[in-house]
Amino acid sequence: MKKTIAVILAVLLMAQTAVLFASAQETENTEISLDTAISETAEYLLENPKNDWEVIALLKSGAVIDDLSFTDEYYSGIVTKLQETKSPVLSGDEDLLTDNSKAILVLSSMGINCRNIEGYDIVEPLKRIEGIKVQGINSGIYALLALDSGKYTTSDSETRDKLIDYILSEQIENGSWAFSKIWSPNGDVDMTAMAVQALAPYLVSRQDVKTAVEKAVSYMSEQQQENGGYVSFGTESCETAAQVIIALTSLGINPETSEEFTKSQGNLLDNLLGFYVKGGGFSHTKGGSVNQMATVQAMLAMDSCKLMEKGLSLYYSVPEMVNYASEKSKEYLLQNISLKYNDEWAVFALARLGEDVVSTGTFDGYVADVKAKIAQTGPVLNTDSGFLTDNARVIIALTSLGIDCTDIDGINIVEPLSNLDIIKEQGVNSAIYALLALNTAKYSTSDKQLNEKLVEYILSERLENGTWAYSVVWSPNGDIDLTAMAVQALAPYMDTNQEVKAAVETAMNFLKDEQTEFGYYAAFGNASSSSTAQVVCALQELGRDSLSDSDFTVSNVSVLDSLLAFASNNGGFSSKLASNPDAFSTTQAMYALTSVIRSQKGMTSLYDMTDVLDKSAEILYGDADGNGRVNILDATLVQKYLAEIEVLSENGKAAADMDRNGVINILDATAIQKAIVNEFAA
Repeated sequence: MKKTIAVILAVLLMAQTAVLFASAQETENTEISLDTAISETAEYLLENPKNDWEVIALLKSGAVIDDLSFTDEYYSGIVTKLQETKSPVLSGDEDLLTDNSKAILVLSSMGINCRNIEGYDIVEPLKRIEGIKVQGINSGIYALLALDSGKYTTSDSETRDKLIDYILSEQIENGSWAFSKIWSPNGDVDMTAMAVQALAPYLVSRQDVKTAVEKAVSYMSEQQQENGGYVSFGTESCETAAQVIIALTSLGINPETSEEFTKSQGNLLDNLLGFYVKGGGFSHTKGGSVNQMATVQAMLAMDSCKLMEKGLSLYYSVPEMVNYASEKSKEYLLQNISLKYNDEWAVFALARLGEDVVSTGTFDGYVADVKAKIAQTGPVLNTDSGFLTDNARVIIALTSLGIDCTDIDGINIVEPLSNLDIIKEQGVNSAIYALLALNTAKYSTSDKQLNEKLVEYILSERLENGTWAYSVVWSPNGDIDLTAMAVQALAPYMDTNQEVKAAVETAMNFLKDEQTEFGYYAAFGNASSSSTAQVVCALQELGRDSLSDSDFTVSNVSVLDSLLAFASNNGGFSSKLASNPDAFSTTQAMYALTSVIRSQKGMTSLYDMTDVLDKSAEILYGDADGNGRVNILDATLVQKYLAEIEVLSENGKAAADMDRNGVINILDATAIQKAIVNEFAA
């Protein structure tokens, strides 16, 4: 009975597409640009009621929207429904899950994590495949689109594959899908296009999906009219053309230039724009008045065209979720952390977001507190133990603010890092921090071989399986967090040190193997946001995209996607799933997100702070041995380096590169000799 009622309701809903909304405006036959149509249609939608699809269409349009109160209203409406049903199922019926899917699509486009809507996980019910089947293929398609909008997972790691299998099982022999095989035994274009949209992300990972989609694309091309449009229920329809455009763009196919979808009298995009009504909006049929459903579907199709130019698809909302989580986490940290001495990682995470954060004076209190601490302690901040982790941590934080740590009111807090014996006494964690700190601004100490010594020590502390651990007692097979941090510290040496390269590759294989079937990482038996965040940072420091790296993507969910599952929509990240946010987890997640955002903006990596402070600019060129003087010994050292008799430190290599071309050769040795002669002659 439920299925019969659901089918009847769906038919009535489809019938509504033929209803023309009152409007005095008529369609124009003159050409209109895609950008103009988007701009004017956005204005139309803003002036009219906004439900699920209208919200998505506006948020994905790229239009400047001054008043986003409609998003707050939508969110409040969902919360009210959840409170009324006292259940994560919005309809109140576990066999009617389309409302959940639509809400997930909308909320994700707003950047909201649907795993925790005021304590309700509205994603989890989608694992009920049998319930989804009650509403039919339409519900299965929506559910898969919803999961992929935020790369969500359920407690059943096979939910995606089950949905894909169900959708594939409903494909008709001619390559199409139908809302009802009784009414449309030969399929219908709208449902076929929607199925393609849902299956598109799996073309590479599943051959059966690739085959099915290829057949579906051929079917849609065959059904296209000579004017580039489509006929639905006997009438040429704006909505059908719109759905095919969304399907094609999800496959990376341009609906305006595709030969397969350009017929003798026009292409698909031009056909869609033929339904445009002057002043904003689209009609259901050409020559008709503005129709709300036609307008919103056309807007979604136009959005998809613009998004395809950026390599994105319409319903994929992870970028919005990253930005939302970052902004909310920034607010959380500023509200919950005082930003004083010992809050270095929070300062670092916030400062690396960019100058707009640093320039507000947010960190003035922190800087004053740290300077007072240094004035009291001198170069070594931890006067109790003499350990140097505090120094390294403060160097990282202050350098992120553009402050030179070799001169904090006359005190050099970098120089103590040259005490390798103390660093070793504290353990490999201290060495990792020290190397990260030195690399931030290319700092150097009186020990010109310090970086190399730290690298050698870190490599020597690997376990037999090539990983690192805080304690072999607690983690005899390696520790995810420390291994990821070691990779971050060693990353700058990958190209110049083969042993480092091999060690990092082994470590990354370990991290790959430790990733759970849900995409995130676990520590001591529980899902862990901090471990997941550290792996994100490791990938980003290596120049690998944690959002798309196939080695760290499980069932179409990347390691970055899985980190977002720990985000609270009110700000902050939790250490475990479905728990309250805390400052430690938020800080680590925050700098992981910052590392991703910096990469997307083409900025230097998280720990490469030469964008705010570059100590390498103070290199004494020619001083290959780093003793502060340029003499014949430096020229001889370079010649021996070229003959592979001696080695040069990283700072030594920089100093020996006299012509600054990135290559050390005999011309550099000669240039050093000439510099010595010129200085002597002067």
